[in-house]
Amino acid sequence: FYAARGYAYFNKDDYDKAIADYTEAIRIKSDFADAYYIRGMAYIGLEEYDKAIADCTEAIRLKPDLAKAYSNRGAAYGELDQYDKAIADYTEAIRIDPNFAMAYNGRGVAYQLLEGSGKGIADFTKAIELDPTDMIAYYNRSVAHRKLGHDVKAAADLAKAKELGYKPPEDN
Repeated sequence: FYAARGYAYFNKDDYDKAIADYTEAIRIKSDFADAYYIRGMAYIGLEEYDKAIADCTEAIRLKPDLAKAYSNRGAAYGELDQYDKAIADYTEAIRIDPNFAMAYNGRGVAYQLLEGSGKGIADFTKAIELDPTDMIAYYNRSVAHRKLGHDVKAAADLAKAKELGYKPPEDN
């Protein structure tokens, strides 16, 4: 009950209520790995990245093959500018689930922020290959191309992202 209601709160961006419900679900069943990883996502929503990392780490301890927990912990590390750790976690998520488009996209962002090079383009391309409707991957790839001076490719990816419904920050 608590996990289901917590997920409903999470989907409404009511992170405090989601955290309360997942905390209760964990109190009832302390080895509930999914509750830890989803509570970690709620902590990311509240920008409480250390708590998110702790919850995702516990989820991984309980269920070492939970690719989503690695990906979420990678996202939290990225928010803390710990890009090497983020890349390692995204890489592990991809090893566990080679079709996890979101992990490729996240790793691509971490590469871009760490190196400022085009290394993330391959990951954005793989994310798009796995999910051709991933408007964020198209946008991220457009940014990477623009930084490298690939103006035609950047424009094409930005147009595709917008076609899919993405509203880039400069358009808001």
